[in-house]
Amino acid sequence: MLTFVFLAVAIPVPEEPASVALFADAAWYKDQPAKEETFVGVLTRFTRTGPIGPRFNAYRLILDGTAPDLREVHVADKGDAVAPFVGKKVKLVGKAVETDADGRRLREVWPARLVVLDDGPPAGPRRVNVLGEHKLYAREPGAEKVLDGVLRKEEKGGYVLELEKTKEELTLYPDAGDALGPFVGKRVRLGGKQVEGLVGMRTFRHTLPGWIELVDATPPSLDRRAVQRQVDLLRRYQQAEETRRADLQKLNPAPGGDSETARSFARRDAEAAHRLREVGDNLAELERQLAQPGLGATRADLERALAQERKRRDDALARFKEIQRILANINDVAPAEFIQARRDEAKVKAEVEQAAERVRELEDRLRR
Repeated sequence: MLTFVFLAVAIPVPEEPASVALFADAAWYKDQPAKEETFVGVLTRFTRTGPIGPRFNAYRLILDGTAPDLREVHVADKGDAVAPFVGKKVKLVGKAVETDADGRRLREVWPARLVVLDDGPPAGPRRVNVLGEHKLYAREPGAEKVLDGVLRKEEKGGYVLELEKTKEELTLYPDAGDALGPFVGKRVRLGGKQVEGLVGMRTFRHTLPGWIELVDATPPSLDRRAVQRQVDLLRRYQQAEETRRADLQKLNPAPGGDSETARSFARRDAEAAHRLREVGDNLAELERQLAQPGLGATRADLERALAQERKRRDDALARFKEIQRILANINDVAPAEFIQARRDEAKVKAEVEQAAERVRELEDRLRR
């Protein structure tokens, strides 16, 4: 009688890339009739610029391909799940959905899941928005300051940032959640607004953190490649948008007219200008990152960052002057336009101050 012995042999199975489940099981995703597709590109996060309606997608995917293309990524309440992969090359499995909202055409991806195509996901979020999009934070006067230090949590639960010679107390709004926890004990860079005041006979001072990022979360070489890739892609996208806007302006049959056609062209031109301003602001932010000493900034990096900051300062100054003109001519502007100008005044003034301060800093570094 023959006896057969079966030996269990372990066959190595290739590891799947890191995958994040998003909305595959959501009813609203399943009910969307669009076909499920695959979208590959670099995930990036855009900042708010100008008056934006309630439907704003902070995350965008700069798609791979010979022609620059960009789609907004609708993440709903999953922002924290995708934030760690900003700057990474990813694959989104989802549905392409185009809708009209807030007076503009949205080209969105509704993602079922995200697959990381880079070397691997970071150990944790590198940069997180803390109070930056909170309505109260936007109303705080003064420019945002950037501080480097080690984040600590005190026994009573509060946070402090340990600087080289002192400590800076950090304060969060009660309804803002707690985005600082993952950064405790780590060296970070934090942008925030310093608040000082007097309660009775006692003075106080604390910093409201707008955003926080790890200084040494990943090797500088990897960081630099990711940032440079985003810069290159966004520059291509910016050039394409400038060409499209120029072509649109050539087609306008009656600039400044009051016909429906002229109003339609004016609206589309305003949307194109908004997209260009948004891309320009994000390019300036990426140029600032490249100019950081930790990324091995070259003189060319500093000069490009300086040019971006000067443009950002000049554009913000032009918008601020326009706001001042509107506020000075209350009898000649519509009430809605006046109210919006009043809302934007402090924000745009802060943008001017921040950009001017950054210009001075970069000019100092270049002189050294």
